[in-house]
Formats: sequence, C-alpha cells, structure tokens
Amino acid sequence: MKIVFTCNRIGAGGAERVICNFANQMSKDEIDVRLICLDVFENFYYPLEPRVKIIELDRDYKNRKKFLDRKSAGFRNFKRLIEKLKIEAPDLVISFYTRQNSYSILACRILNIPIVAAERDHFFFI
Repeated sequence: MKIVFTCNRIGAGGAERVICNFANQMSKDEIDVRLICLDVFENFYYPLEPRVKIIELDRDYKNRKKFLDRKSAGFRNFKRLIEKLKIEAPDLVISFYTRQNSYSILACRILNIPIVAAERDHFFFI
C-alpha cells in the first residue's frame, strides 16, 4: 500500500507533528509513505524515518513578492501536484491545511484517488 501526505510545509506546529508521527509509524509498518510539500525547510523540526520520501513542489514559493507571481504559482503548483500524484499512484492521499486541502481534493477527484482532508483551523463566531 502507498499513502501520500500533502501539506504546505513541515515546521514546528501540531499538524506537522501529526503528519510526521503518522508517516513514521506507517513506514515502520511497511507502508510506502510519501510526503508532498509545497515547500520544504532545510531542517525538519520533527524527525522522519529514512524510508519516508519527501517531494517538494516549489522551492521558490516563499520568494515570490508580486501578487500575480503568487497567483500564477498556485496554478503551476496545482499542475505539479497532479503530475506527482500520477507518478506516485497512491492508494490514499491524506491532506492537511486549507490551501493544500483545496488543491489535493480537486487533484484527487480528477485522478480518482481516495482522499482524507484534515482541517485544523479554529473558526470563531461573534
């Protein structure tokens, strides 16, 4: 079985810890695990098993300052996500974060791949 996690990046937050814990345990259980990130930090805060493959979509994402550059990068990254998912051909995609959930749900619908989208935002109503 192959599982792909998608997220914006792996930093020091709670969702990142959950992703790393899931990926590490699944890897130990002989599940083929991939982690597709929008961009990757030089050093991850949480350790990952060596068998967890990390795929970066856009190394220059943080350096885009102009509005149109950022918006066109979103379309390019969506296309890259579809290409990576075609190559990896996972049995399941697990997605975290609002923006990445949007990209991943649409890409998985196009490719007919099952997906679980985890949302961790707090919504406050007054």
